[in-house]
Amino acid sequence: MSDSESTSVMLVVTTSTIAGYRIVETKGAALGVVTFYDPLEELRSALPQSLDEDGVWREVIPLGETTWDFGKNPQDFKDVQEAALAGREHAIKAMKVNAAEFGANAVIDLRFDSCLLNTKYSVGGIVAHGIREIVAYGTAVVIEKAKSE
Repeated sequence: MSDSESTSVMLVVTTSTIAGYRIVETKGAALGVVTFYDPLEELRSALPQSLDEDGVWREVIPLGETTWDFGKNPQDFKDVQEAALAGREHAIKAMKVNAAEFGANAVIDLRFDSCLLNTKYSVGGIVAHGIREIVAYGTAVVIEKAKSE
């Protein structure tokens, strides 16, 4: 069975058990990482910042210049939602490949993490902002169908 075949049938769940199956072996932590350019971070990085009383840099958004509109229809953010979903799907695929390398046929306790890796990077002398990382992680396991009693 090829890697793509083994990962396409691999069960991935957010729970620590899978109904109808039993875990026969725990292989270890499976990780899938994807990084991508986040244009919202590019915009955010252009905002003025100031040092707060704890010595932490904070964004300063002058009143009247805020562009956040929390009453908008979710359809207005469909492209952002689709990009986030695509990033998670890529991270899950990478995690499945990692789990298959361990010899696992399932991943339990799926979780996601996301962070901004850095605020600037340079490509060809051009400085850009907003590199985001999404990590899918869980426990790679070997499962088998539970015997009926």
